[in-house]
Amino acid sequence: NNYTVGRLSRELPNRSSLGGIVASREATGKLALSDDWNRTWGLDGRLGIAQYIDFRGFVARTETPGMTAGESAYNIRGEYKRVGGDFHAEYTEVDDDFNPEIGFLTRPDGYRNTDIGFFIRKRMPQPWLRELRPHVSVRTFWDLDGFKETETIHIDSHIDFESGWYISPAFDIEYEGLKEPFEIADGVVIPPGNYRNLEAEWRFNTDQSRALSL
Repeated sequence: NNYTVGRLSRELPNRSSLGGIVASREATGKLALSDDWNRTWGLDGRLGIAQYIDFRGFVARTETPGMTAGESAYNIRGEYKRVGGDFHAEYTEVDDDFNPEIGFLTRPDGYRNTDIGFFIRKRMPQPWLRELRPHVSVRTFWDLDGFKETETIHIDSHIDFESGWYISPAFDIEYEGLKEPFEIADGVVIPPGNYRNLEAEWRFNTDQSRALSL
């Protein structure tokens, strides 16, 4: 195989940029078939508005012989960022036959994805408490027919103490939707349906500037 990747980008004023990419794989040699190749084309950009707002995204298309469904993908993300916190909202759509062989996909077979969240940074007046950073995000995947496949609701708050100690009591609400049964182990079949569970993710550390920390 011959592999080729080309990338051009240009930085613009006020946190803005514009770029493009092409990636190609082509079979070579006496045994190579004439239809054994794959190409990806992409255009991406970022737009900074005033001091705190950014928009960024991409559009892309692949070419693979034999593919008959859509071969496009696009993404757009908006962010509002300040010292005291930020907010973001993102949307991605990938066609069934979008196939970047020199690269990867989050998941195959086409999907729509949204990602929304906020993050607050709050300095505290108490002498023993340095900063609170509560945040929430919701990330959801649907197939192209509108069936919800996966969702994660993340609820967390980083707590920094002046002593150097840190704790993060986090919870995730997880959702999985199954259209078809599958065998996860010998004789253990997961039936179609909607599944939801709660996960706890508690993290902490003592003062990491000490000679010994936990």
